[in-house]
This record gives sequence, structure tokens and C-alpha cells, in this order.
Amino acid sequence: MTAFWATAGDIATAIGVPVALIALLIHFRDHRRAKRIAYGDFLLRIEEASFHHDEIYLTMRTGDWSDNGDGPQTEAEWIAVENYMGFFEHCEFLIQNGTLEESAFIELFAYRMEFIAENAVITNESLSGPSRQNWTLFIRCAARCGYEL
Repeated sequence: MTAFWATAGDIATAIGVPVALIALLIHFRDHRRAKRIAYGDFLLRIEEASFHHDEIYLTMRTGDWSDNGDGPQTEAEWIAVENYMGFFEHCEFLIQNGTLEESAFIELFAYRMEFIAENAVITNESLSGPSRQNWTLFIRCAARCGYEL
């Protein structure tokens, strides 16, 4: 009877090991897929967060500021610009801690940085003199996008 159980155990092992390996491979494949899907969702959430700043982005890109070299004048305009700059600071933080891939950020959002980095009113008021020290993450983010401020 002992030989029977030894043989049965060998058969179970012979079947169980490949089945376990296949299950493990399927798990790893599904885990990788789930990570990619989660990262894609994460990128969409960042994009949705950027939409909260579309009004100021469009003002810089197509509005009066783009045509005549003007910039924010009112307190409300400055708040909108600084909130938009804060969005980029959050992105920089996520890049630094490894949550957001730099290449993905540059591909998806770097073009939005141009209108802040090239606006003389914003760079002179917020990104030079004593105010500059308040925007270190923004400045690093701009540098990633090719803008030395």
C-alpha cells in the first residue's frame, strides 16, 4: 500500500508542479497588465487635473497675453497662473518620487509649460528675485521640459 501512495504522490507532484508554474506565469502576466492599466488611469487623472487650468492655459496660448507680450494683471489672474504652476510642481514631485515617468510627462504635458516659461511678466514677477525660492519644483520641472528659468 505504501508503494501506491508513493506513486500517487509522484503523479500528483508531476501534475501539480507544471500546473502551479502555469498559474504563476498567468498571475505575472495579469499583474503586469493590471499595472499598465493602472498607470494609464493615473495618467488620465493627471490630464483631468490639467483641465482645471485650461482657462488660464488658453489665455496664455490664444488670448491677449500671447499677442502682445502681456501677462497676468489682476489678483484673480495671478491666482490662476500660480495654481497652474502648482500643477507642474505636483508633476515634478511625482517624477522625483518615481510615481510619474519623466518621458510620459514630457510627452503629454511639456508643451503646456511653454506659455508660462516664455511669458516675461510671469518669469519676471514669480521666477526671479525673492519669489524664485518659492518655485523650486516648478523651475526643476521647466528644466526637464528644456526651459532654463
